Amino acid sequence: MEVIGGLVGGGNLVLSATIGVRLLRLARSASAGPEIWLALYFLVAAFLGMGLSNFVYMSWANAAMTLPDDVSSVLNALYIFGTTAGMGCLYVFTWLTFRRDDTWARALVGVVVAVMVAGYIGIAVSGDFVLSLVPGVAYWITWAARTSVFLWLLIESFRYWSLLRRRLRLGLADALVANRFLLWGIWSTGMYLMGQIDPMARIWYVSNIGGDQWIPELGRPVVLMLVTATSGLGILVMVTLYLTFFPTQRFRRWIESRATREHPAPGSA
Repeated sequence: MEVIGGLVGGGNLVLSATIGVRLLRLARSASAGPEIWLALYFLVAAFLGMGLSNFVYMSWANAAMTLPDDVSSVLNALYIFGTTAGMGCLYVFTWLTFRRDDTWARALVGVVVAVMVAGYIGIAVSGDFVLSLVPGVAYWITWAARTSVFLWLLIESFRYWSLLRRRLRLGLADALVANRFLLWGIWSTGMYLMGQIDPMARIWYVSNIGGDQWIPELGRPVVLMLVTATSGLGILVMVTLYLTFFPTQRFRRWIESRATREHPAPGSA
């Protein structure tokens, strides 16, 4: 199962880097818009941040891979910084894409980014960059702010998909574009659920094993649970993300033919 988890995690890292570079090139060839913020999310959070996370937390699965405390603290600080900055970029992307003209959305982004910055400073001040099974309040503040972006993004994506489905019935929308928002909503849901696994696993360990120190031998069941859950969701995330940005010809034909059957053009037989 660890091998499968590693392949899925590695696949998502490569895909995130590929999409990030592609979006950066798109932003350079056109006027910079929401795509630049999405590119930064994929490169800074999904690739660099999560890559560092996988490296730092390997010791929880295998004690032989434990890093010196100073090294793990620095890498953990970089991981939290990368994911925090990247999620901030994803917040800006969501605002510009779905709610550009809404004052409340702009205010929400400002508040959440401020909370993430304050939380990160709080972690630094409290010394919580050291790996801990039960981190302090500041850590959970940044965690809540980071993961909440996927909740907002999935709501907006499914809402927009519903709007485009109505337009499809009138022949006023493109089936592939409408499907892209569905895939984006599914991806966001998968990412949000993956974000909830970490605190659930920590709570399970403390409740069933006891203590606030991670012991790899005792935490083996938790690791298996984590790997199984994240692998399943990781496959969902990888597939939907790939089809969103790199839809195959076969997939395109299937979406378009299904839309034609469900919403025939007015006057057609």
